[in-house]
Amino acid sequence: MSQEISKGVFAPEWLKRIVDQHSIQRILLVCGNSCGRLPVIREMEDVGTEMVRFSDFHPNPDVDSVKAGIETFQKKSCDAILAVGGGSCIDVAKCIRYFAGENPEPGFLHREPAKAEIPLMVIPATAGSGSEATQFAVIYEDGIKQSVDNADLLPDYVLLLPELLESLPLYQKKCTVLDALCHGVESCWAVGSTEESREFSEKAITKILGSVDSYLEGSREAASEMLEASHLSGKAINISRTTAGHAMCYGITKMFGIPHGHAAALCTEKLWHCMTGHLDDCCDSRGKEYLAEILRKLDHLFGEGQGRGAEAFSGILRKLELPGLLCADEEQIQKLSATVNIKRLRNHPVHLSDDAVRELYKQILQ
Repeated sequence: MSQEISKGVFAPEWLKRIVDQHSIQRILLVCGNSCGRLPVIREMEDVGTEMVRFSDFHPNPDVDSVKAGIETFQKKSCDAILAVGGGSCIDVAKCIRYFAGENPEPGFLHREPAKAEIPLMVIPATAGSGSEATQFAVIYEDGIKQSVDNADLLPDYVLLLPELLESLPLYQKKCTVLDALCHGVESCWAVGSTEESREFSEKAITKILGSVDSYLEGSREAASEMLEASHLSGKAINISRTTAGHAMCYGITKMFGIPHGHAAALCTEKLWHCMTGHLDDCCDSRGKEYLAEILRKLDHLFGEGQGRGAEAFSGILRKLELPGLLCADEEQIQKLSATVNIKRLRNHPVHLSDDAVRELYKQILQ
């Protein structure tokens, strides 16, 4: 089935309709402890269908979290999954559904199981990851980031509720906004971009830049725009995939505990400045003139003249007044460089050597 997106709908009515449509008896509710206290959770629990809560995961979730979720799903005889939370929560829920019929023994994360006919419903509680719009999930195994990627991971039903964003801490709002913005920017210049993905990413960037100030001030209307922008960015990267910014940022998050969106923005900033002076190293088959045109388009989207989009992006980071980072020593720089996903670098439009990656990390962290 194609994904169904709902907005401005009373959550219990939304859930009841899906429950009745699929004759659902017991739902695995995947949500963090903070989301579990939201009024919308209590309202949906009153629908009458039994819910089994699962919260045994954390930011940057690992394979053990997925295993525990699968075991809970199977033991409690659940027949549907509802995820309410941010990207980590949704990624865990997607993997539980995907592997629900498997024996979660070592190595299961790398198998392709038979399609699970289990309804997956998602209510994003942040506006950033766009995970509700993608067919992949990030899960850590032995400390190494793994990306599970299959069309069967895409959720069936999505409900966008802007009121869920109102209680988020300000720093978390900033970081998730930056995650969505980086998705939009990276998708624009990705080697894997298409006309459709660029349309999604350009709309997302426009919405983010037009609503970010009001969103951070607490506007519900702006929160609705931000949720839609995050979803559009997710749809964009679902087609194009991300590039070097995301390839580089996971190591920073893991090593220093910096939230994903913050780390992604720092990497994207340096990469953008670097790219403008290295168009001759373009590795996109469409050529350097095509890439130059994409960068001009980004300049325009950020409201700046030719070659000044990167400066505008840097200005946004300064305006957000994000906390500073710890400095990395040479050994840490080496370790970070070794964690970079080479596949993601192939999707970056300008060739990056090992030395170039190390130099970029130095600029970010020293």
